[in-house]
Amino acid sequence: MTAKPFRHVILLGILIPWTGCLRPVPAPTPVVVSRPAVNPPVPQKSEMLRHLEGVWESRGANGNQGQMIFSPDGTLIFKGKMEFYNPARWELDEARQELRLTLPEADNNRLQVFQIAVGDGVKAFNPTTKQITYTFNTEIWALQVAGWAYSKSEGADSPARQELEPNQ
Repeated sequence: MTAKPFRHVILLGILIPWTGCLRPVPAPTPVVVSRPAVNPPVPQKSEMLRHLEGVWESRGANGNQGQMIFSPDGTLIFKGKMEFYNPARWELDEARQELRLTLPEADNNRLQVFQIAVGDGVKAFNPTTKQITYTFNTEIWALQVAGWAYSKSEGADSPARQELEPNQ
């Protein structure tokens, strides 16, 4: 009589695993972990770059005003005076303390003034690439461009602002 219960145990031992194989095992649900959005660090502009970017002004004796606008993307725009130099580009080499202006569309005759100014405000001039090099650092408040003095006049404490508006 003990053979029947033993048979049932063997039968159950065979059937139980076999019935488990009849149904497919459900795929595990993926666990999604949401991470907070992390903005990449924004590189800080150097003091020299902050000093250069923006508007530099030139005031003529007859009251006409010109501007050089140094945009963060490296474009330089002349307004009011010398618009014939547009479009222009600039690049700043902080290690060498050099500012380079490139005037690719300028007429060669209009660039001769930079050759004459080498050593007198202009550090170097390359007529082939139409590139003018200036010494530049945070102490420079005026640039001689084609015979015109352009001054950085942003901020009440700038030497250029004090020079242009001595009574204030």
